[in-house]
Amino acid sequence: MEKVEMILSSKTVQIEYAGKVIEVNPIIGVAVASFLRNVYITYIFKNGKEEEWDEALAEFLFRKEILANQTNINFEKFTGGDSVSQVDLLVWGKLYEQVSSAILNYEIVHNTALLAVEHEIEKYKIELSTGKSISGLMEYVSGMMNEFKNLKPEDIEKMKTEATGLIEQMKQSPVANVLGESKKEKTRKKKTYVQ
Repeated sequence: MEKVEMILSSKTVQIEYAGKVIEVNPIIGVAVASFLRNVYITYIFKNGKEEEWDEALAEFLFRKEILANQTNINFEKFTGGDSVSQVDLLVWGKLYEQVSSAILNYEIVHNTALLAVEHEIEKYKIELSTGKSISGLMEYVSGMMNEFKNLKPEDIEKMKTEATGLIEQMKQSPVANVLGESKKEKTRKKKTYVQ
């Protein structure tokens, strides 16, 4: 099979908005996609995973970074009181819809960021439940150890005697006999097959 040389150009897409020509890079590169994913994760958990998560802030900053990285819009001009509402209009308005529509891999990058957040949430839930389980087990063991510390030697002997008695009773029960016979039968069958 003969190999062909591919030279592709990612020409910017031009959008007119508010009397300005906005240039949009139609492909989000791997490095920018990774950066955007980290922005989403960082700002959704800005107060820590155990506190209330801020999806709106994460989405806002994700969108702002899309505009800053994929277009020729100069965000450095936006500082101070009025500029916050201007940025809100850009991030939540029609311009963002036009820009995101012009980016070929926008949906993939956005969905990847959301999946990364879901993964972080699942990891947190597992860590939380594992921590609670281990904590509960440690409390139980600690309580048992405290009880054993207070036991007298005659109490331990009494517990041993009771446990031995229970084991003997279980051996005598019909269920134990059935299980014992079943085990003997399986052993007999194995020997038959081996010969």
